[in-house]
Amino acid sequence: MALFTARARAVRRDFDLRANTRAVAEICVALDGLLLALELAAARVNVLSAAALRDRLERRLPLLVAGPRDVPVRQQT
Repeated sequence: MALFTARARAVRRDFDLRANTRAVAEICVALDGLLLALELAAARVNVLSAAALRDRLERRLPLLVAGPRDVPVRQQT
């Protein structure tokens, strides 16, 4: 959360972790704590609130991690 907060404050000086603790924690979990992913996400707080960013990640990540749905069961991982 510290990295996300630092990067968010780099693009938006008034970013307040106390007001966004839950959303930032959920973003960190959704991105598996991957440093580059957190930095890229935090850079978006200049146009999206932390809650809006979290909501967008929740909608888009399943698309990226679910894999193809039309393959045989034995090939699904």
